[in-house]
Amino acid sequence: MPDDHPRMTTKEVCALARYTPATLWRRIDAGHMPRPIDRGGGGYLFDRRSVLAALGIVSPAEPIAEPQASWDFDPDAYSATHARTLRRRKGAGWRDRHKEPAGES
Repeated sequence: MPDDHPRMTTKEVCALARYTPATLWRRIDAGHMPRPIDRGGGGYLFDRRSVLAALGIVSPAEPIAEPQASWDFDPDAYSATHARTLRRRKGAGWRDRHKEPAGES
């Protein structure tokens, strides 16, 4: 079902809220989630805006934002981030510190 559809199934609400169906119905009975608005096709249907508002994703009066068409990319910031050199530790490397002395075998 598309994201802009005004109704959600029980399965979609559970997936969005990360609830089991039993937890969803307990939350509905406690008044923390909205009651279903319709019963269709073997399941219950919920109002999308009410579910999103109950979960704190959007406020009831706030419109649902459209997805951003493209990412902002600043090539100068990218170059500056990737142009810095890593600081190397001075001194002998691990192999040089852990060699056996030449006389021992």
